[in-house]
Order: sequence, then structure tokens, then C-alpha cells
Amino acid sequence: MAKQPLKKDGSAVEAAVQDGISPYWKTILLVLVATGVIAAYYAGESHSEVAGAGFSAYVFTMLVLYGGWKAWTSLSGKKEVSYSPAWIIGATVAHVAVLSGFFPFPQGYAGASFSLFFKIVGFSLLPILIVLVVSGFGFWAMGKAFADFETRSSEFRIVTGLTLGLSAYLFFLSVSTSAFGYSLVTTFLPLAGMLAF
Repeated sequence: MAKQPLKKDGSAVEAAVQDGISPYWKTILLVLVATGVIAAYYAGESHSEVAGAGFSAYVFTMLVLYGGWKAWTSLSGKKEVSYSPAWIIGATVAHVAVLSGFFPFPQGYAGASFSLFFKIVGFSLLPILIVLVVSGFGFWAMGKAFADFETRSSEFRIVTGLTLGLSAYLFFLSVSTSAFGYSLVTTFLPLAGMLAF
């Protein structure tokens, strides 16, 4: 069957399903390959974790949740699915919570799932903060340098703003760490200066 362009009404997807071709085969293949890689990695002799039962339950739970969500979106008649920033953040936090809940800790580690969850969330906040601050600084600097920057496409503004902001942050970070040594303070010092603008 020749590849059909996806129309807004979803007719190409419906035709593919009627022909017996699932439009989700790439996702299914990706999940199978990722599961195989993770299983092979933890099956090595260098790991002492007994991860089979915990990760099997995690994979099964994620398959049930994802399958239920896909079934609901397919049966609800929605032709297009949209994702808001709040939805993406919520799904990410829920995924981390499921992963932390099924992580195979040794016996006697009460509350370790909660600790792992908050550590993952806590360690994720710094890179998220860096991306937000440096991109905001890049947008501000590009807007000051070029009067027509706001009229450009959103893709162009995102790439150029993030590139300029990250370059400026790395420059200020190298200067501050050269002068005062590498520490959490010298990491936040350039961010505070860029945030002031």
C-alpha cells in the first residue's frame, strides 16, 4: 500500500486501520526494543539488583496505562490529540511516581520509593530552571538586538533565543568558576545575573 498523507480528518489513519496496518507499530516497536535493552543491561553480571519482578510490574503497568489512554482517545472520537504544558508535566511526574513505586529496593528500605521520587524531581528542577532562565535571557537579548525578532516564526525564536542564552550562560559560568572555583553558588551566580535582565 502506498504511503498516504495524513489528512486533518484522520482518513489516512482510518484507511490504514481498515487495511490491517496499525498506525502505532513504531511506538510498539520502540517499547519492545527499549524493554529488551533494559533487560539485557540489568541481566549482566556487573549488576547485583534483582530487578526482574519490579521492572516487569513497571513495564506492565505502563503498558496498561498507555493502552487505556490510547483506547480512550480512539473511542472518544477525537481526531486530534493536543498536549498542554500542564498535561506534559503531569504525565512526567506520574511516570516518575510509577517508576519509583516499582523500583526493586532491597528489603528494609521503608519509604525508599518516596525518597527516590523526590530526588528525581529535585535533581530535575535545576536543568529545567537553567533552560527557562537562559532561554528567557536569549529572547530578551534578541528582542533588544533585532526589532523584528518578535515577528519571526516561533521555531526561529526558540532556537536562536535558546542558543544565545545557553552560549551566554556557559561564558558567564566559565568566568565565575575560573574566578571563584566550581560550586553551587558559582552555578547560580550567572543565572541570577541573567534573570535580573
